Amino acid sequence: NIPVFGAEELARYIMFYMVMLGSAVAFREEIHPALLFVIQKFPIKFLRIWNFIKDIIIIIILIIIFKEGYLMALNEVIMKSPALRISFFWVYLAFPIGALLMIFQIIANYIFGKKTVKIEQKII
Repeated sequence: NIPVFGAEELARYIMFYMVMLGSAVAFREEIHPALLFVIQKFPIKFLRIWNFIKDIIIIIILIIIFKEGYLMALNEVIMKSPALRISFFWVYLAFPIGALLMIFQIIANYIFGKKTVKIEQKII
């Protein structure tokens, strides 16, 4: 009946990485939730402009998350987790890593033309 030492803490920290890395994968596959029933009624040209503006706003927010997450990780270098005694730097590093990967995925979708194809497939 003895619990594994630090398992709950480790699970919590791994969850941070899973969420951030999973979000990057969702951007790559373009499977984030969207209100398609509303935007499907608009012409494709409008949807391309809308998606571009939306992605610019998302990139700006992700840049803020990257910057603030990196600063937060640097501020917590000396702090150690209670059970595992690992630096909180490694825990908080999940946020800038995930934000950077999401930015790369959004840009890659435009470079490789995936965004345009997805818009047209969702309408048809």
